[in-house]
Amino acid sequence: MIGFDKVILQNEVNIGTKTPNVSEDTDVLNIHCDLISDSLVNGEESDIIFSLGTGTLRASYNFVLEPMRIIFNPIHRTSISSIRIYVTDGLRRPVYLNHADTAFSLILKREDKSISI
Repeated sequence: MIGFDKVILQNEVNIGTKTPNVSEDTDVLNIHCDLISDSLVNGEESDIIFSLGTGTLRASYNFVLEPMRIIFNPIHRTSISSIRIYVTDGLRRPVYLNHADTAFSLILKREDKSISI
């Protein structure tokens, strides 16, 4: 039974001691990008560039999602030869996308190093 230890229940009404995790923490998807490391998630540095809730998504249906506001994170490389983008769940476990086609768009902005006085 969900939320209960293995015990024999004696009462008519019983309350489990464990909180069930029915969604297995897939109620949040995190998009990671290895170009950055300065993103803050729960006060810790991370490579997560976007997190989204899955409550409004329907299983097996395509979706397009754009962030409400764009945040530019510093890139920790001087040259880019490859980019790794991957998706994890709320516990940062890899999410298997069942070979679904995925596309990500990144906006890279050159830092202006000019100094104006």
